[in-house]
Amino acid sequence: MIKLFYGRTSTKEQDLTRQLKWAKSHGINKINIYADKVTGKNFNRPEYKELWKDIEKFQSFGKKIELYCMEIDRLGRNKELTLKEISKFREKGVTLRLGNIPQTMKNDDDIMTQMIQNIMIEIYTTMAQQEIDLKKERQKTAYESLEKDSKGRMISRKTGQVIGRPRQSLTKGQETLIKAWMNKEIKLSEVKQETGLSQATLYRIKNEMV
Repeated sequence: MIKLFYGRTSTKEQDLTRQLKWAKSHGINKINIYADKVTGKNFNRPEYKELWKDIEKFQSFGKKIELYCMEIDRLGRNKELTLKEISKFREKGVTLRLGNIPQTMKNDDDIMTQMIQNIMIEIYTTMAQQEIDLKKERQKTAYESLEKDSKGRMISRKTGQVIGRPRQSLTKGQETLIKAWMNKEIKLSEVKQETGLSQATLYRIKNEMV
């Protein structure tokens, strides 16, 4: 039996220490630890992909796999996608151990235990999805309540500045070319070539300069 561990934080600034300490407490070797610092909305993650490659490699040698994850939302935050991944683990014969679902930490293989595990996994994935949906709704409400400028752009209450990407820093040459394009003196293709800026960036700058 080989024990593997998967951990994840949503941003690079967040710390994996608590999850790694938990993995160590369950006797998981450091070389069998996979950890990403990316969003949990999908499974397009470098370490997660490596995890699957190694699962297939170990199984080709006839090894049984136990995959440990401290909390189910560290595995994934999207309910539908997470349940599909869990189904894939089961199809491959990988035993999933989820720290916040005690039923999955037991070695019982009876039908009743498996039914309880399925119910608890469904509940926890639903909760993780609801948390994301609630956060998005709060963000949307907060943004919509902000004051807008004449162009409909939201203004920060804290700074009084327009929210969004900072305005592109232009050289005098770039600004001259963009103004010439805005005055229809030269073509967009010429401005792109001479300034090295993308079409989307040029149109954004144009809107800001109007």
